[in-house]
Amino acid sequence: MEDNKKELKEEVIKKLDIDKIINRKVKELSGGELQKVLIALTSLKDFNIYLLDEPTSYLDIFERLRIATYIDSLKREDNSIIVIDHDLLFLDHISDTIFIIYGVQRAYGVVSYPIGAREGINQYLEGFIRRENLRIRDKPIRLDIKSFSDKKEGEKILEWKNLKINLGEFLLEANEGYISKNTVVGVLGRNGIGKTTFAKAIAGIIKYDGYISKEVSISYKPQYLELSEGEKYITVGEFLRKLNPDYKAQFNEYLFDLGISDLLDHELGSLSGGELQTVITFGCLIQDKDLYLLDEPFSYLDVEQRIRLSKFIREIIKQREKAALVIEHDLLFLEYVSDKIIVFLGEPGKYGKVYGPMENNKALNMFLKEVGITIRRDPETKRPKINKPDSYLDRVQKSSGIYYQDF
Repeated sequence: MEDNKKELKEEVIKKLDIDKIINRKVKELSGGELQKVLIALTSLKDFNIYLLDEPTSYLDIFERLRIATYIDSLKREDNSIIVIDHDLLFLDHISDTIFIIYGVQRAYGVVSYPIGAREGINQYLEGFIRRENLRIRDKPIRLDIKSFSDKKEGEKILEWKNLKINLGEFLLEANEGYISKNTVVGVLGRNGIGKTTFAKAIAGIIKYDGYISKEVSISYKPQYLELSEGEKYITVGEFLRKLNPDYKAQFNEYLFDLGISDLLDHELGSLSGGELQTVITFGCLIQDKDLYLLDEPFSYLDVEQRIRLSKFIREIIKQREKAALVIEHDLLFLEYVSDKIIVFLGEPGKYGKVYGPMENNKALNMFLKEVGITIRRDPETKRPKINKPDSYLDRVQKSSGIYYQDF
């Protein structure tokens, strides 16, 4: 019996690729590493129902696909697996059935009848549940239409050349690149490949060799949101007023759109993860700077919140002739918010190389080829869908060199 348990544990460790971190202390783990350890611990227990709440947080698309494959391997005739997540690519890939939960935030929620995965996600985006003849949203969510897509790229505001960042066991290199006004530049890459390191170098937080132009003012939203003891007890309104005393007059419309207007009297320490993420990202963007560095701004946000925040980011950048660098693992929303994308390739934890910025489709094809994943478009909604590994469509797209199917 003990031997069987040991074999099962070793199999889980191998499937989730956590053998290198298994002897580390929990407090030393990154967000993505901790996520995989918790999934492993949950799955080792013998239950009839497994409930996984946002298992993709902090994980890149390669690791999300690994998690999806592992969760699929847990399915038996005598168990059920319930997955709660906001990544539509992941949910569509892993689910057999979708339940749509709709209602009014902070008031009530209603669970729909079960719907097939593809139809469930399409009906959610459409805002209309057909079986119940019920509209849950005034307008459909369109992921194939970007605001201000006709706004031309402006002059360069930041450049880098021959950049090297040596962190001992990890090295990041970037030959040359630039960011221009009126441009949202997405950042795409595996966990531990240097994306946050790159942002910190631009922000002047860590040392580097090479050249980064300095004639630019920067506002930076870090990946992990940690409040000091004093910050926990100031209200959202007080926090935003410190960043921009005139924020209500300048951004009143967005306060309502992003759901912040109802939080102004709440203390920062009382906010949920999604509320705090929205407030901190909003606070970053209301400052009058040239460049905004946003590290995983969509974490903990639901799909509708991600749409609203994406539109806000694009409107700020385009209307005020600014620039943004957005690091994000949700491919669907990274493509939606970005005009161009920087790709990070290499060996996680050891070496990273920066490519770009380049056109979205070229960048996505480069990255997906590296991780061996193909994505097609849903014919009804045009949303991206991950092909099953080694399926007919997967093989056809790989043979054609089309890893990301454009519109």
